[in-house]
Amino acid sequence: MKIKAIYLIQEAGCLNPQSGAFQHISVGYRQLSKAFDMTAFFNNQSINLNGYKTNESLPKNSDKIKRAKKRGVLYGTIKDLQLIFQYVLNIPKLYKALKANGINFIYERTAYINFSGLIVAKLLAIPHFYEANGIQYKAKQKYYKSLLSPLIKRIEKWMYKRSSHTFFVGSYGFYWQIKSDNWTNIENGVESELLEFFKTRKKKISKPINLCFIARLMAHQKPDLLIEALQNLKHPQDIVLHLIGSGLESIEEKLKDKIKVVNHGFQNRETIKHILKDMHIGIIAGSPEFQSTMKIFDYGVSKCAVIAPNITNLKYWFNDELIFFDGTANDLADKICKLKNDAYVLNRSGKKLHNKVRQQFTWDKIYGNVVKRMNKVLEQRTS
Repeated sequence: MKIKAIYLIQEAGCLNPQSGAFQHISVGYRQLSKAFDMTAFFNNQSINLNGYKTNESLPKNSDKIKRAKKRGVLYGTIKDLQLIFQYVLNIPKLYKALKANGINFIYERTAYINFSGLIVAKLLAIPHFYEANGIQYKAKQKYYKSLLSPLIKRIEKWMYKRSSHTFFVGSYGFYWQIKSDNWTNIENGVESELLEFFKTRKKKISKPINLCFIARLMAHQKPDLLIEALQNLKHPQDIVLHLIGSGLESIEEKLKDKIKVVNHGFQNRETIKHILKDMHIGIIAGSPEFQSTMKIFDYGVSKCAVIAPNITNLKYWFNDELIFFDGTANDLADKICKLKNDAYVLNRSGKKLHNKVRQQFTWDKIYGNVVKRMNKVLEQRTS
């Protein structure tokens, strides 16, 4: 008989079917359900994750990167006080709902300053696990300033320290530098269906070389750097840039007179795999220092060579499977030129990355390791 548990989600944005968070949550929920009797909860209500479906297509976004209007310190401080008060009030409701389910542990997706799940686990005397993606207090600073930010930073670290175990998606564990051994860095992964689709497929390498850029465009992805690099390319007729995602019209507009650009727009996972089979080089122009970069696994499984910045997270998980550039447009352009002019290196790099993804970054492998770590905690509690 499987151990009963709750997968707790406390942030509405995580249930957006187009978000990377939702993809990770839905896959994680299915994987954990293989080992445990899982029920998904949003706040204090059970939900059916299968009821959230990814749209086949989305209307085109504005051709500008959307930036939230930042609010002032008075607004932010009051907002944080309200949130803390709200989460304290939610503890009895959450306690009642989870106790009624007779669960053995809580697996929770971290939400900004929301400690109610951790407190309820302590009250129920059951293990609690966090899955943390990002630095919550810093992410909120994009929207408002708050006098409570130093305190909230301490609370966030305290939450991770007091949980039975925290799984940091990417390498955020290095940021927090928690001295105890109750945390692990984990990564995103690929579906077994994708691995099978690309397993025996070979890349046909001939000019023009297909470059691929997958994004739901945000400033940290450094689109201006990508544009500058491609504008500086020698022999631009040798390449075609393929854009997959939303908000990419500005890139297309600024490059269309320089190189050939194909903007595929937002596509579902099934369509993306058929596009990727003809791609040669995957581009990651920018990414936060400790953040997981999900598209690298799509590039890798499809046997694309990948050019990426030498940030902490990518250097931690990968070695010579990636072509690292120094973060400048000139070096990115240089790396693109070298790959497009050397079919042997291009093919070898794609195969090497594919093998690394196949061996270490499948969802089965990733959550298999998560379950092993959780079982150790559960065994310690019962021994």
